[in-house]
Amino acid sequence: MISNYKTPKPLWINLHTLHQSAHFVANSTKYDYSNGPMEGIKHKIKNLKRSCFGFRNFKNLLRLIECIRY
Repeated sequence: MISNYKTPKPLWINLHTLHQSAHFVANSTKYDYSNGPMEGIKHKIKNLKRSCFGFRNFKNLLRLIECIRY
């Protein structure tokens, strides 16, 4: 019955992607781990580097990263 209908291409692409990553989707529902906090820290560091016009040395950058990490 479903074979009588023509599946739109965007839906077919989404279903194909879901089929390829089914293992990862199952793991995300099984475990409570998230990379959200790490992505937030990375975003803060990128914003810090973007807002500054340079540092005299690398230690100053590392000190500022230590301050925003928490």
